[in-house]
Amino acid sequence: MSAYRIDPAPGGYVVIHNGSEAAIGIFDWEGAKRFVADATKHTVKPLRIGIDLDECVYPFSRVLGDYITDTTGRKRSQMPAPTRWSFYEDWGYTTEQFLKFFEDAVDKGIMFAEGAPILGSLETLRNLKRDGHTLHIVTDRFVGRRSQELTGYWLQSRHVPFDTLTFAKDKTIVPTDVFIDDKPSNVDALREAGCSAYLYNRHRDDQWQHPALVDSWEAFEQVVDALVFRQQANEQAVEEVPA
Repeated sequence: MSAYRIDPAPGGYVVIHNGSEAAIGIFDWEGAKRFVADATKHTVKPLRIGIDLDECVYPFSRVLGDYITDTTGRKRSQMPAPTRWSFYEDWGYTTEQFLKFFEDAVDKGIMFAEGAPILGSLETLRNLKRDGHTLHIVTDRFVGRRSQELTGYWLQSRHVPFDTLTFAKDKTIVPTDVFIDDKPSNVDALREAGCSAYLYNRHRDDQWQHPALVDSWEAFEQVVDALVFRQQANEQAVEEVPA
């Protein structure tokens, strides 16, 4: 968790800020000391955070659309932002044609190598790493001859923090406490396995009204902070139970 900062306020009071500079409240000096002591005396176990790459951190559909434009001359405006899982059908392509473009883009070193991280993802991952959590990327990338090689290249070139990188279709094989993924079936499977998984909102039909939807990376970071505070509160409650 982020450190606290205490600043003087009028009338002999002080303002406590958290690491994100948000003001927590105004206290007298003794109250401030008690607050910080209570908030920091418990050792909170860092969380194991699972991360899906495609359409969470990596802009898969955007890079593929750019590749199709570059290789066929088709206007980018003819390939709208995805509104469903099989978005390529809205672009007028069959599954076979989609996979052909996908594989060619990987083998030519474009897919999984080009493209900037999705807005907010890099900053949030760095914040979570700074707060002591471990980051575990689990991604289903097996199309083409260079998928795994290019994944490692992109993560390093974009300075994406992580502790482990696993290539797997089943996201539950890596033990995690909390996970972010854009595919509802993955989130459901993770939750059934006991992980607090959340669905990153890409505004697709298959995500509609999912109970674990988060609208932004900032919102996901707030979820993680809430889980940490809950763990801290539970530990404190156990310690305060009378003998």
